[in-house]
Amino acid sequence: MFFTNEEFTAYNGNIEFRFTNDFSPCENEIILFIGPNGIGKSTLAKMLANYIDYDVIRNGKKFANKMLFHPQELIFLPGNVIDDYRVFLSESNFDFEDEIEKMDSEKTLSTFYEKYKNRTVNSLSGGEKQLILILRTLLAYRKMYECKHRIDGIIFDEPSKQLCNKNFKVLKEVFLNKFSEVKFPLFFITHEFNLVHAIFEMFLKVGKTISFIEIKEAESKKKDITFIGKFNTLNFETEWESIINESSYLSAFFEHRKHPVPATSSEIIGKVLISYPFHSGLYKVFATVNGNEREYLSIVPKNKNTELRKDEVILGF
Repeated sequence: MFFTNEEFTAYNGNIEFRFTNDFSPCENEIILFIGPNGIGKSTLAKMLANYIDYDVIRNGKKFANKMLFHPQELIFLPGNVIDDYRVFLSESNFDFEDEIEKMDSEKTLSTFYEKYKNRTVNSLSGGEKQLILILRTLLAYRKMYECKHRIDGIIFDEPSKQLCNKNFKVLKEVFLNKFSEVKFPLFFITHEFNLVHAIFEMFLKVGKTISFIEIKEAESKKKDITFIGKFNTLNFETEWESIINESSYLSAFFEHRKHPVPATSSEIIGKVLISYPFHSGLYKVFATVNGNEREYLSIVPKNKNTELRKDEVILGF
């Protein structure tokens, strides 16, 4: 069991985390930790990965998980990208450049690596650093796999931070093509709903189960961590609505999105067949896209035979 029991409380010297219910992730699962900025998500991620020290106040034991941790802070060694990789990925029988070639049939990663490997880290933009760090995390996973080290999961702390639209597409491609087949849980820490949307888009269609865990303010320096629910393609519609109802963070998001940006700022993606209310601030839309019927969750009501635009949609499945 990942969260030991209802009374398990951990403290890192600054924030006290109380786990309010049990949660055990499956090996083939995506876990989303959600909550507003500054609630303690990154601190919790570091505790789960044993990246920082902490004490167990009440019941349970420290986490025994062997996790790879992708930090929110873009931490690199001085010098060129290749120098940083050589230090972080050093292992006598692991050639990371050869590994990039082996696992990259589409040449997306190898092209990206060749472009940046001789650049100094300080010359990179925030988004370029994020992608370099994503690739380093991917290679670290491959190193552990090839060298037969135990790995219980990977924690990504705000992996979409500072990414422009172009680099965000690269991020999605890397996650879908390189992480969709792993047999251990992937943990995502985020307050950005664009990333939540992308995770649905990427992983539901390859059969992953997605779980929500929300971090909430309890009292001063105390946070409650609550498992809200999990769903897959089979129970998506019913579970999605219940998760929104259970999550104050998601409910607030949808309340805020009742007034979307003007449709003129977005491309047309399809023609509406039928639309009906799904949840407060949400509408189920059936639309024809490229000759095929698709289902969407929309943030605006739509009339039959009207155009469906990209920024009106939060999720397509």
